[in-house]
Amino acid sequence: MRETIVDRAYAKTLLPPRKEDGHKGDFGKLLVLGGSVGYTGAPYLAASAAVHSGCGLVYLGVPESIWTVEAQKCVSAMPFPLPETDGRLCLAALDKMQDKLKGCDVLALGPGLGRGKETEQLVHALLWQVKEPLVLDADGKLADVMLDELELSVSGGSTGSVTIPEDVRSKRTKGEDYPLAAASSLKKGWAEQADAFADYLIGKTPEEVSMLKLDNDGRGTDPDLLSGCTIAVDRYRDAISKACSSAKVLGAAKGDRVSLGIEAVNATSDVTATDDKDVNAGIDVSMVAVTLDADGRVTSAVADMAEPALTVMSDGGIKAPDMVETKLEQGDRYGMRGASSIDKEWYEHSEGFCSYLKGKTRTEVADIPSDGSDADLMALCTISIEDLQKAALDAMAAVN
Repeated sequence: MRETIVDRAYAKTLLPPRKEDGHKGDFGKLLVLGGSVGYTGAPYLAASAAVHSGCGLVYLGVPESIWTVEAQKCVSAMPFPLPETDGRLCLAALDKMQDKLKGCDVLALGPGLGRGKETEQLVHALLWQVKEPLVLDADGKLADVMLDELELSVSGGSTGSVTIPEDVRSKRTKGEDYPLAAASSLKKGWAEQADAFADYLIGKTPEEVSMLKLDNDGRGTDPDLLSGCTIAVDRYRDAISKACSSAKVLGAAKGDRVSLGIEAVNATSDVTATDDKDVNAGIDVSMVAVTLDADGRVTSAVADMAEPALTVMSDGGIKAPDMVETKLEQGDRYGMRGASSIDKEWYEHSEGFCSYLKGKTRTEVADIPSDGSDADLMALCTISIEDLQKAALDAMAAVN
């Protein structure tokens, strides 16, 4: 990996030469739109950085309630007030934004913008009409959350036999077959409560998710959360925090829908241990998360697998691992590269499979030969895709 230290001398090489007799109108015009009550620093820093980098004219549009703050701090740019709702820019600001943008070369949208229904409507409307070069600043908050859980129940006999159910389904897939609603004080099923928890998290930062207060049973303490979800959410909170820490830009866009599919295969339906031999019984779990555009085409995907194994002893006792690492989590430690015909580790095969899914509809994904014989796919991925393909189809069906 190449590393470069960005100092004054290096930065100077990136800037175009300036005419000695030039004036501020010759060096570009930028419109910065952002800011909200409680977030006055981000737009100020963005506008000031643009001025210091050599931009000739910088306009800064902010909610009218923080305009005086920006006008006092940002004397090198030209702040102006815009209509707002509850301290955030709203749809009523669109016309004024468009008028100001007509005289600018570039739009920087988002620093300190915050989230709100009217703010989102404004951003959507503006993005549809912007023709100038655009710099978007993401605020790092959760835009969508999809939860599911696989719960495996096994039965062991005194002779060392163990039976694993043939029908292994996730809680979301089971729907009303998962008996929670009757025992719930809210009279809500698992999926309904999980969705309420997901809705509660939307708009929060990863830090806010990780700091979510729970009681000793792993349940939330915020009345707003408890009104829709009383199940334990500690594992979901931790899983979401882990997902945020490994998040990547994969191609999803604002407005895409997210969905999750899980395919579980019983690797051993009935095994018996003996006095001199323990037996391992396992489940192969394939998980695929997808985002879909308005036409139902995949814009991004993440595929993973886990192989939790139970050790069955001669007396019927069962040992389960405290933690199961997925193949993506294992990374290079999974050790597939040496056995791969295309010299790739499992996570690289997974990335190839996900790349191959992009742009496809559910019908097109279903038409992929499950034996992996497609030449274009084989150049990217040679692992068995049958269960990953099923999981992807499950995810896409849940949206459609």
